[in-house]
Amino acid sequence: MPIRPPVHNPYNAARERQTNARQQGYTPQWDKVSKLYRAQHPLCLGCEAIGDITPAQCVDHVIPHRGNAALMWDMGNLQPLCRWHHDMIKQQLEIMHMRGEITDHDLRIDSPIAVRISRKFREKDRGGGRIS
Repeated sequence: MPIRPPVHNPYNAARERQTNARQQGYTPQWDKVSKLYRAQHPLCLGCEAIGDITPAQCVDHVIPHRGNAALMWDMGNLQPLCRWHHDMIKQQLEIMHMRGEITDHDLRIDSPIAVRISRKFREKDRGGGRIS
């Protein structure tokens, strides 16, 4: 009797590759650095760039560190963001960056391209309610 080949399940494969925040370098030391950075930079840089005032809720790496300690701890590679800018706009920028459509500099949330994307999404959100 023939043996059935194993079935590839992309969901399980993706789960095996996932790492938690601590495995990615977000240690208690990072928590302290992030808290201090937000105290020094209390407003979202992206919101300021489009004329809004919103408290920063997270600290983002402009260029994703992907385990590179130099990028992880480079204070010049950090930017204060609200959750909306981090979860919506920065994700769009990173996709465009991976495709080679934008440069490292364009990953800054106050870059002209990021401002244009923020305004476009903000108008969509205002039409149907802001995503928080």
